[in-house]
Amino acid sequence: MSTYLQRRFGALDLPPGQMQDEAIRILRVAKETYRPARTFALVSGGHDSTAMLCVARPFIDAAVHINTGIGVPEATGFVRSLCQSLSVELIELVTSPSIYQDIVLGPTKKGFPGPAHHYITYHRLKAERLQELQRDYSQRGQVILFVTGVRENESQRRMLSIGATEHNGPRRRLGRCAWANPILHWTSWEMIALRDEYGIPRSPVADRLHRSGECLCGAFARPNELEEIAFWYPETAAYIRSLEAEARRLGKRYSVWGPGGRGVPSPGPLCSDCQLTLTSDAEAEEDKP
Repeated sequence: MSTYLQRRFGALDLPPGQMQDEAIRILRVAKETYRPARTFALVSGGHDSTAMLCVARPFIDAAVHINTGIGVPEATGFVRSLCQSLSVELIELVTSPSIYQDIVLGPTKKGFPGPAHHYITYHRLKAERLQELQRDYSQRGQVILFVTGVRENESQRRMLSIGATEHNGPRRRLGRCAWANPILHWTSWEMIALRDEYGIPRSPVADRLHRSGECLCGAFARPNELEEIAFWYPETAAYIRSLEAEARRLGKRYSVWGPGGRGVPSPGPLCSDCQLTLTSDAEAEEDKP
């Protein structure tokens, strides 16, 4: 590893073997505690969920990917090829593109969602698909265990923003769902070490956009991010711009993708990469003289 990376990410806390031992311990305790009917790895295609899948593979029944209907198609394509290469069954949950269109253009809607309205967007694009999965794979009294690639960050504020509080921790249960975050405490340096040791594939979409790209609802979008998307994925950007044009025609208050705005962000457990990006940008602004 280069001296630059050591300076950038700090000292390696645990060698790869011990990192995996801790992740495996979390998964084993979660399965012993909740005794789930099914265990699913939630894979967005981002770097964290990809690494999680490689570690959690022996403990899961299948990988689950949500095709949100408003994302880069190549992100879903990467997840398909990754699961095939790992011989992991993939359950692809599909949200109709009409759902996001209604969120933005519906007769009672104000346009593109910002941080404060993300909860509704998250529920309709992702949470409803997980509820459908529960109905299909569990019966009354049974628990579904979802394994995520959520990681806490060096910043306490970032940690809180993704729900990695002591209460939620690496394992938690909510109703018929239980959640396990086996790489919760891994640092960026440890992720790099794991990738180097095992040659874990990297999503081209995540490398280019610095997020998984499977969901581009825009609630946590950065300034000029649509131009960045247009550079790499012009068809996806053209679709978003067509929604902007229709929002303007209908006189929507928020007719530009990624309006931002004030309000308390409401992240979901499957949106940690977007939320971390938002928090990182806010911290950078506060650090300016």
